[in-house]
Amino acid sequence: MTERRATRSDLRTDGPTMTVTEVAEYLNVDRITIYKADAEFGQFKVGRAWRFSREAIVRFANRETAQR
Repeated sequence: MTERRATRSDLRTDGPTMTVTEVAEYLNVDRITIYKADAEFGQFKVGRAWRFSREAIVRFANRETAQR
């Protein structure tokens, strides 16, 4: 089976959490970068999968955009 990368149209817009792939797409970075991120992303583990607080990701992106 071939793994498919998520696209922006695949992102859920109503959920309180995001997956690693969703965060990487949203921030336009590689998934490895997300795994190496520190705790400011509000991540937590559900079983073996990481989930990220959508609110924390949006706050981070807005702060980074404002600093440019």
